[in-house]
Amino acid sequence: IAEREKGDYPYDLSVDVGEWGPEPTLYPLVDGDVIDLGNRKLTVYDCPGHTAGSITFLDENTRTLFLGDACNCNLGLFCTRMRGTPNFVSIEKALFYLKRLYDMRDQYDQYYNGHYDFRALGEPLGADALPDAITALEQIVAGTANIELKPSAFPGAPKQHIVTIGRTSISFDPAGIREE
Repeated sequence: IAEREKGDYPYDLSVDVGEWGPEPTLYPLVDGDVIDLGNRKLTVYDCPGHTAGSITFLDENTRTLFLGDACNCNLGLFCTRMRGTPNFVSIEKALFYLKRLYDMRDQYDQYYNGHYDFRALGEPLGADALPDAITALEQIVAGTANIELKPSAFPGAPKQHIVTIGRTSISFDPAGIREE
């Protein structure tokens, strides 16, 4: 579209939108899977918290951990609001998986997340993001966290419970701290 429109992005419904093709075959990824990309292999690690199905990828060649939404400087643990559903993830469980990633730190030198936050675009997350997220979750579980109630960024949504350590803020539902 950009080439045809000389840099603009308007689209023509009769040209640019068509019928969907056949539904692709889905191959679910599970913890420990290795994706062979030829000259590079990515290992899959579960890391539920932001969503029940959050995963991360470790590239051993570049010693890079790709976190997706599993950890960043503005982490929303939305699954803590879903108790009683298959999508529920407690703070305790999210903490377990973030600690597991941290314990693997001898396998990676840097980590990237799926969203821009407080750094230059394209730069890895600061080395403090993962340990600060862990500290925040530990304090929430221990009942020692300084919890602030702030307006949600989403219109009409309830206020958010937020804990901030360093540059890392965690939003969560206090009813979702424990597994049981």
